Amino acid sequence: MLEFKEILIEDKELFENKFVLYGPETSDMCFTTMFIWADSINVKYTVIDDLICLVSFTKKLPPYCWMPFGNINSDNFEHTILTLGEYFNEQGLKLQFRRIPQKDIHWFEDLNSKQRCFEFEISKGAGDYIYAHNDLTNLQGKNFDGKRNHISKFLNLHGEDCEYCEIDETYITKLLKINKQYCRFNVDRCSACDICEKKANDRVINNIGRLSCKGAVIKLDGEIKAFTFGEMLNDNTALIHIEKADRNINGLYPYINKQFCISGFPDAEFVNREEDLEIPGLRKAKLSYHPIEVREKYNVYCVKEGEINK
Repeated sequence: MLEFKEILIEDKELFENKFVLYGPETSDMCFTTMFIWADSINVKYTVIDDLICLVSFTKKLPPYCWMPFGNINSDNFEHTILTLGEYFNEQGLKLQFRRIPQKDIHWFEDLNSKQRCFEFEISKGAGDYIYAHNDLTNLQGKNFDGKRNHISKFLNLHGEDCEYCEIDETYITKLLKINKQYCRFNVDRCSACDICEKKANDRVINNIGRLSCKGAVIKLDGEIKAFTFGEMLNDNTALIHIEKADRNINGLYPYINKQFCISGFPDAEFVNREEDLEIPGLRKAKLSYHPIEVREKYNVYCVKEGEINK
């Protein structure tokens, strides 16, 4: 019987060492992502044949696996999938995986060639929006006329009182308060689901200095009006985990987006701004920055009845 553990901040080194071997390209495959959402979507992990395996025991969906990661090869991947299949069968559950990166689908296709029966579908709303770093920092061309205009208006009104500051531990109390206020302001948008953005944001804020991400705030007249967190996902891509701003201040969102890319990740080639979750307003906002790619992910289902045989 497999034993699953909670994801703790103390697991960061273990996970990140495995990610170095794996080579992440999507926002899910990052310790910070896994850690901050672990409580909301009840994610646990185990290690099988030197690969880390996560399972989400959610209220909204049947239990599902994430992409196993580490130094994957055909032998340890097959053994890992067989072991997970046995566990799911013992629990009377159907083995399934969600948000599998495109680059990893071939591992499942290889198993299909050995008569392991998997079917695939695009994971709706889970595709990562990928941007050229230069596009977000320069905002050149007609596509970005609106963004430049919003930033110009913002600076004309607030330029003298505007301050960009990097986040450290001294900001924890203030950011927790602001995050709570943001949640209360948007209470009408909350629904009875597994995902609680406030919990995830609080986990980042409470672990400033312990996670690999960095952050920044925008202050107006000394008061924090926007904050953001992100980190390098791999050698060339910055991943933005959180971006919050006062919606009543025109141009504040594009301003913090631009400044964080410039100051926080000057050497990045690309920026991953995560998925849209099939939320129309979020999709519209992400498309307004003209991504160069929407990096799709896939759900993978075992359609073979009964036990996956060795």
